[in-house]
Amino acid sequence: MHNHVASTDLTVLIIEDDEAARSVMERTLADAGYSVPVAGDGAEGMDVVR
Repeated sequence: MHNHVASTDLTVLIIEDDEAARSVMERTLADAGYSVPVAGDGAEGMDVVR
């Protein structure tokens, strides 16, 4: 079952150090209509939200 988001007004920040896992999550959420910034660690994630 897939619930598709009608708008990209929703954002999910992915912070994951495993590149393969990060890529799968990013693609899955983007396909569902989310805006998906990604970061490889917590420090990078903080830079993304600033």
